[in-house]
Amino acid sequence: YYYQKQQEYFATITTKDTILGEMTPVVTLINGGEQANSVPAFASMTTKIRTIPEVHNTTLIKELTELVENCNQETSAKLSLHILQSSFPVKSDPKVKIVRLAKTIVEDAVGESVPIIGVAGGTDASRFVEYNPDIHVVVCGPGNASAHQVDEFVYVDTYLQFIDAYEQIMRRFFE
Repeated sequence: YYYQKQQEYFATITTKDTILGEMTPVVTLINGGEQANSVPAFASMTTKIRTIPEVHNTTLIKELTELVENCNQETSAKLSLHILQSSFPVKSDPKVKIVRLAKTIVEDAVGESVPIIGVAGGTDASRFVEYNPDIHVVVCGPGNASAHQVDEFVYVDTYLQFIDAYEQIMRRFFE
């Protein structure tokens, strides 16, 4: 029942960010039961939500808490909400100095055009944004299509190119 109500709730959030796109909620884990022929005494569901600046984490937590409370009132369930992590979305204006510098320097380093994109991923940059919402950050680095896979790797020459690129970004930023 709660899963359906949560899906209905998320469907009402149609706000999009110009760079990051839509908020991304995904049910990633469902656990419960001990055997096939009995009703479980306990079950759990984990939802990973990649938020956007337009839908603040505290608003989501408040509304999901209310959704849990409403489900408990409408059914005999004893649902509870546990926040395992609350990372703020990270977004910088593509026109700010640090973004422009990073784009130019990385393009020179790798010898090809580098797009400015939004990604529904988490980084430590969210902690900086939580502390200072006005900070501009860039998340970029060496890599390829193997990220977050068992055989993830990066070529040594690309790794070394990015060390030089980071150094140039820092030097030129503070000029």
